Amino acid sequence: MSKSYRDVQIEILDKIYRYKVDESSDMIDPVLLEIKNEVEKYIDKVGKSKLDEVLVLLLLNEKLENMKTKSQLDGLVRKIGDIVDPIQSYTEER
Repeated sequence: MSKSYRDVQIEILDKIYRYKVDESSDMIDPVLLEIKNEVEKYIDKVGKSKLDEVLVLLLLNEKLENMKTKSQLDGLVRKIGDIVDPIQSYTEER
């Protein structure tokens, strides 16, 4: 089964960016808006001439957040395993 793609666009700093996505509007619209707001917030601080630095900063922040989230999820999985393993062992003994 093939995915159904649709066109989305967002204007950031007077430039229109167009993409094809397979996510719903409920999923993609808030992401696009957050990206727009973040770029404009940083550009207000450092200026348009440093757009490449702003984009790298946004990517670094996003990667860091992803790594932190993955680490937290790994910790939760370990904790769940610590809880489930003794229960499993107990029920297998009976």
